Amino acid sequence: MDQKTPPPGDAEQAPDEQAPDDRGRPQPEHSPQPPPPYDQPPTVQAPYAQQYSSAANRPTNALALISLIASITGLTIFPVVGSIAGVITGHLARRQIAETQEQGNGLALAGLITGYVTIGLALLTVIIAVLFFGVLVTTVGVVGTTTGY
Repeated sequence: MDQKTPPPGDAEQAPDEQAPDDRGRPQPEHSPQPPPPYDQPPTVQAPYAQQYSSAANRPTNALALISLIASITGLTIFPVVGSIAGVITGHLARRQIAETQEQGNGLALAGLITGYVTIGLALLTVIIAVLFFGVLVTTVGVVGTTTGY
């Protein structure tokens, strides 16, 4: 006696069902809506979005790009000349960026670091070569004089 009785006049259908569909299956009275395929972002643009547009309009400093390219060239093709040019243009670019608020500070800094590292490696190579050949000449010179020939 726990079952619900259908309302009068609807004796042939269950209380939570409607008439059968095309295939003969009964449909629920309130068919659930399918969930949206994905959450859609709000259509109103945030008020802080304009802050980023002014940064994108600033040009990149040309000397900063030249500094990086020259330093990379100094690392590969022209070992000393390219690195010295990269260091000089990197310092000039950082000064210009500080005055004009252009973009490219990271490029200039990368050019400076690459240039200084390449110059340092070149100097280290020269020092090692001088020491090696100096020790070699000294050793051969000592061996040549002690034999008496």
